[in-house]
Amino acid sequence: MDPRPSEDFAAFVSARQSSARSTAAMRAPEPALHAVEGGLSTATSSRRGPWSRLVEAAIDVGAGVAYRLLRQPPDLLLKRLGVATPRRRTDFDTLARIVRTMDAIPGAVLECGTHYGATLLGMAHILRGRGTPARLYGLDSFEGLPEPSPEDAFEDGTMHPWVRKGALNEASFEELAARIRRMGFSDRITVIKGFFEDTLPALASERFSLVHVDCDLYDSYITCLEFAYPRMLPGGYMVFDDYGSPVYVGAQRAVDEFFAGKPERIQYFPDSAGRRYFVLMGGGLAPGAQDAT
Repeated sequence: MDPRPSEDFAAFVSARQSSARSTAAMRAPEPALHAVEGGLSTATSSRRGPWSRLVEAAIDVGAGVAYRLLRQPPDLLLKRLGVATPRRRTDFDTLARIVRTMDAIPGAVLECGTHYGATLLGMAHILRGRGTPARLYGLDSFEGLPEPSPEDAFEDGTMHPWVRKGALNEASFEELAARIRRMGFSDRITVIKGFFEDTLPALASERFSLVHVDCDLYDSYITCLEFAYPRMLPGGYMVFDDYGSPVYVGAQRAVDEFFAGKPERIQYFPDSAGRRYFVLMGGGLAPGAQDAT
C-alpha cells in the first residue's frame, strides 16, 4: 500500500480540520429529529484533525472531556480524536479500499459504534465522490459503553480500566448532528441513538453491502453480528475495528466464536503501519488480502 496518505484520506482530514475549527465558534441549533422505531435519528459528523490540531481539538471538545481523553492509552486517544497517524491512515485506507468496491453492490452501510462519527463521515465522503447512492446508518448509545461481560476480561479475570460501564461517553448526539449538517451529508447519513438491542430492529428490512463494527465489547459485537450477518449481500464486507485490540479483548472473542464453522475468513490488507480485520461475505479472500488465521 502507498505509504503516502491516499487522496481520499487527505481530503477527509482536510474536511475534519475545517469542521473542528468551526465547531468551537458556532453552535448551531439542534436540527429537527424524526422518530425512528427504537430511537431518534438524524445525521452525524467527524472526529478531530491531525497532530498539528491536537491542542485545538482538546479545546474544542472542552476541558472536562479532554481530561478524560488524555487519561486514555495513547492509541485510544488518537483513535477517539481521529489523529492522522500512519496507523489511523491504515484503518481508513482499509475501509476506503472496501468502499470503492461497493458500486455494484446496492446495499446500505451500517456502523455499530459511531462515537464522534469520523469513520462514517469518511465512508460518506468516498461514496459521494464516486456517485454511489448508498444510505449510511450509524448506531450509538451516546451514553458510553454498556456493562461489560466476563468475556471482556483478560485470562486472569481482570479488565482494562477503560472497559467499564459508561466509558467513552464524551460524544454528543446533538453536536454531531449539527456538524454533519454543516458538512453537507444530512441527505446520506442517518444516526440512530440508543443501545443496539433497541435500535437495530428499526433496520430489519435493510440489506447491507458493508457493516463496520466498532463497539468494543463482547456482547455488543455478538448483538450486531447476529443482526447484520443474515442481512448481508453476497460480496459485501464486515469490518471489525477492535479485532486484535489489547484492550477490548472481548471483541476478538466474539468475532472468532461467531465465524467458527462459517465460510467467511478473517483477513486483512498487509500494511506496515497496522491491520484492520474484515471478512468477505461468501468466503474467499479479497484481492490483495491475507488470511489472518
